[in-house]
Amino acid sequence: MPAIRCSHRGLICLLCCITALWTIEARAALPPDPDNAALLYYRAFALRPEPDTATFLLLKNVLLSAEPNQQVRAHMKKCQDTIRLADAGTRLSQCNWGIMYSQGDSFSTDTLGSLNQLAFLLEVDAHILAADGDCRGAFDRILSIRRLAAQIADETIIAYGMSSQLQYCLHSIEHILGRMPADVDTLTWLQAQLSTVQGPPTTPGRALEAALEQTLHPAFIARWREQLTNSISRDRDWLLAHTQEEVVDDARELGSEFVTAAQRVIGSDKPYAKKHAELQELAENLNSDDNPATFLLGLCYFGRVHVFYDVYVRHVAHFNAVRAAIEVYIEIAKSGQVPQTLPAHLPRDPFSDEEFEYQVTERGFMLRCRAKEIGEDRIWEYEFAVPK
Repeated sequence: MPAIRCSHRGLICLLCCITALWTIEARAALPPDPDNAALLYYRAFALRPEPDTATFLLLKNVLLSAEPNQQVRAHMKKCQDTIRLADAGTRLSQCNWGIMYSQGDSFSTDTLGSLNQLAFLLEVDAHILAADGDCRGAFDRILSIRRLAAQIADETIIAYGMSSQLQYCLHSIEHILGRMPADVDTLTWLQAQLSTVQGPPTTPGRALEAALEQTLHPAFIARWREQLTNSISRDRDWLLAHTQEEVVDDARELGSEFVTAAQRVIGSDKPYAKKHAELQELAENLNSDDNPATFLLGLCYFGRVHVFYDVYVRHVAHFNAVRAAIEVYIEIAKSGQVPQTLPAHLPRDPFSDEEFEYQVTERGFMLRCRAKEIGEDRIWEYEFAVPK
């Protein structure tokens, strides 16, 4: 009997060794993981389960502070492969969308819509993690949305606008901060992550350059002239009377001068209100009734450059308010009390370039900008709850 048991154990050991060697060889034969985030996003699109209307409304309610019920959790369990791929994509530095720009193709609104859906799932998952007590994991999910925003912003001016809109995930950070127990380590970690994880880009300058190049691409110009030929526009004959070459040359010269001037204004040390006024003046001066090139530049959204700049500054204000609030939460976690004054040397309100106005409230505290956003004609304020 002992000899038989020994032989059996020897056979098992031999099989284990063979299996281990086979596994090592199989791993060595596997190709490396993708290093292009877009590939993972496209796979995530394909795997995303489509929720029915009732489930979608429940998912939206989670982002409005509703507790995730069993129907939400069941759907999100089906989405875990999608979330895993999307999150992995946000952690890659390279993101090539496979768009044939040389053929006149552009970043499609369908792709932007799909990316928005991925960001939506990441944010819902963050709320579920927070509800289950994993606040650091929840914050990390939201940081993934900021990384995603950085990967799409330079593709087109529309993509830049959507990239900036993804800043609304900061509301989820506010929500979690208002519910989580005092935890100096997690708060300090979050502050460090927000300082290093890139979100939407600092200015729309690169997106303006991309918009100009795509609009003046020969394939785009050909499609534009074809559509113009078949249109009933009162300007059709006048526009078509100019040669394609002269219109493109004029548009390139005017557009390049405009982008350079806009970037110079945005990068200057002038206050927000002065920059807004100068950008609006640039946009107004671009329009000309006797130059067909300005019609092309209108397709680049250059006439709304001051609006996109406002969106950027609005994002900075919200982002700075959240970072300032985290420092207040750290003070609360250390002392057990809401401070009566704002700690020194915190991120500032970019509309006024002054520190935020600070007010203790019944629910916690509020940070308020000291100057209004001109385009929206409002002063932004951000309220933060403190758990009792």
